[in-house]
Amino acid sequence: MTKYSPWGAVVDTDPVAEGIEFVYTASHGGYYISEERLKQVPQRLQNWAARWAKGWGPQWYEEDCCAAAIPATFPDEFSTDSVVQAKIYLANFDWAIEQANAEVPFPENHTITLPVQVNGKVRGNIEVAVDIAEEDLRGKVLAMENIQRFLPDSREIRRFILVPGKIVNVVA
Repeated sequence: MTKYSPWGAVVDTDPVAEGIEFVYTASHGGYYISEERLKQVPQRLQNWAARWAKGWGPQWYEEDCCAAAIPATFPDEFSTDSVVQAKIYLANFDWAIEQANAEVPFPENHTITLPVQVNGKVRGNIEVAVDIAEEDLRGKVLAMENIQRFLPDSREIRRFILVPGKIVNVVA
C-alpha cells in the first residue's frame, strides 16, 4: 500500500477483504482496490471514480461519492445493509455516473505535475508518477538543471519537503 492517496498522506488502513482496503487520511478517506479487484468493477464506475480521484486513477473510491461502487460490486464482502445503501446511492446518482462516462476516458499513465521550490521560490515543475517514492522523487528533483543552479556550491541540502500531490520544496 502506498503512503499517499488522492486525499493526502495515509494515516491508517482497514483491510475489508483481499484486495480491498479502506484508507484513512487526516481529513478524508475512501476505498483502494487492487489491480485484480479493479478488473471486476464495471468500467462506468471506474470512470466515475477516476474523475474524483484527481488523476490518481480508477483504483481509488472517495468516501463522499464513489465509495458506494465497492459494496455494490463486491456484495459478498459487505453487510446486507451496506450493499442496499450502496445500491440506493448509485441509483440516485446515476446521472453523475453517466456524466463522468460521457467525458474523455481517464488516461492510462497516472502522472502529476508538481511545482519545485528552492528556498521558497518556484524554480521549476516536474512531472512524475502519482505513486513515486519520495526518495526517487528527491533524486529526480535534485538532478534538474534549474534546481542545481540555485543550490549552494556544496550541494548540501538541509531539508527536502514534499507535500504529496501539491509541491516540493528544497531548503539549501
